[in-house]
Amino acid sequence: MDLTLSAEQAAVRQLAAEFADRELVPHAAAWDRRESVDPAIVGTLGDLGFLGLTIAEADGGSGGDHLAYCLVLEELGRGDSAVRGIVSVSLGLVAKSMRPTARPSSGPSGCPDSAPAPRSAVSG
Repeated sequence: MDLTLSAEQAAVRQLAAEFADRELVPHAAAWDRRESVDPAIVGTLGDLGFLGLTIAEADGGSGGDHLAYCLVLEELGRGDSAVRGIVSVSLGLVAKSMRPTARPSSGPSGCPDSAPAPRSAVSG
């Protein structure tokens, strides 16, 4: 069995690691004290494609596989567990719950008036 990461998996892991080092680690202690992350981080997570990682591109997602999802969560959690939670809840709970009932007429994500790549299923 070959456990080598694909080029795409390695790239998304590096992107997540660099993002965590640059945007999460410097603020994590202050966010913990405040018990709140900067809400702008959600838009950045969407822009990077992390909030649609396991959703097919045809459905408005990033089209990544579940190993890439795990690699991203590992790196985000290293930076700030609350931010990791935003991604895992958006994809693991909300997106998976909505997908079985999505209607093609509702738009790419199955939600009425949705954008092609929703920023976050948690915050709208």
